[in-house]
Amino acid sequence: MRVISGLEAMSALKSGSVTVTPDLIRISGISGDQQASDHAAAVLAARLGAGAHYELSVRYDRRLDASLGLPDGEDCVAQMNTIMSESAIGFEPNKSVIAGDPAETLAGLSALLKDCADFRIEIGGHTDAQGSDAWNAELSRNRAQAVLTALAAEGANVAQMTPRGYGESQPVASNDTEAGREANRRIEFRLLSDLPVTQGTLSAPKVTSGVTGETADPETPALTDPGTVVQPPHKGAPDAAAALLSPAPIPATPEAAASAPADHASPTIPPSVVGVSESVEPVPDGLDLDAETATVPVQTPDDDTPRPQPRPGGDG
Repeated sequence: MRVISGLEAMSALKSGSVTVTPDLIRISGISGDQQASDHAAAVLAARLGAGAHYELSVRYDRRLDASLGLPDGEDCVAQMNTIMSESAIGFEPNKSVIAGDPAETLAGLSALLKDCADFRIEIGGHTDAQGSDAWNAELSRNRAQAVLTALAAEGANVAQMTPRGYGESQPVASNDTEAGREANRRIEFRLLSDLPVTQGTLSAPKVTSGVTGETADPETPALTDPGTVVQPPHKGAPDAAAALLSPAPIPATPEAAASAPADHASPTIPPSVVGVSESVEPVPDGLDLDAETATVPVQTPDDDTPRPQPRPGGDG
C-alpha cells in the first residue's frame, strides 16, 4: 500500500523517483505544477490516513507548466527564421560585418529567446558559390559568430547557441543568378535537440517534510461530549470554593425536591441536618420570620388544653 501510494503521489511530476521505507516515504522529481508538493501530500494523506511520515523534494520547471503556453524547440526555431527572413539585416561584401540597421531584428530575436534560451540552437552561416570553398566556409562561420555576438550585446541569453559556417555547401537557389546568389547568402537557425537544457536553469527544489493527519493545535482541549457546551460563569457568580461552603437551600417539600433540576443539585448535606423530618409544620400565627429576632407568643393553658396521660404503672 505504501509503495502504491507513493507512485500515485508522483502523478503531478513529469519525472522523479520514490523511496519507501518503514519509517519514511521520500519523493523527488521535476514538475510544471507549482502546487505539486501539496498535491502529493494530499494523495498520501488520502491513501495512508494519519501518521505517515513523508519528505518531498520537487523542482519547478516553467517549461513544463502548460498554463504558460511556452513554445517548444521547433516553434522557437521557426519563429527565429521568420524574423530573419523578414528583416533587412545583411553583411558587407566579403566581410562578416553586419550591414544596415539590425536593431529591430535583434530586438525580436532577443524577445523570443526569453522563452527559447534553454534549447540548443545552431546559428548557421551560408554563402554563395563565389570564392573558394575554404574562404566561403570561414566567411560563413564569422558571419554566424557576428550575429551571436550582436545578440549577446543586446542582452539575450545565448549560452545554448552555437555558430557554424557551411559556406556554399547548402544552397537554396541557383548560384547562376544574382537573385539566387542573394538567397544563398543567409543566416539560418537550426534546432540541435528537442529536449531543453534545464538542469542549470531550474530553481532550487521545494523541500517539504511532514506527517499525514497532524492535528492543527495539540494544545486545544477536546470535549468529552461533542454536544457539551461549557459556559463561563456569569458576573458576580460565587467561585467553586464558596459554592462548596454554602450548600444550596433544602426544598421545603418532597414534591419540590423531586421537581428540582438535576443540574442544580446541592453539595453533600452537612451532618447537622441529616435525619431532619421532611414534613414542615405551618408557621404559627404571630411568628415574624423576617424579623431579626423572632418572638413566639406565650399561650396560657386552660381546661381544654390536652394533658399527658398517666404512664402505665406509674403514680401519675
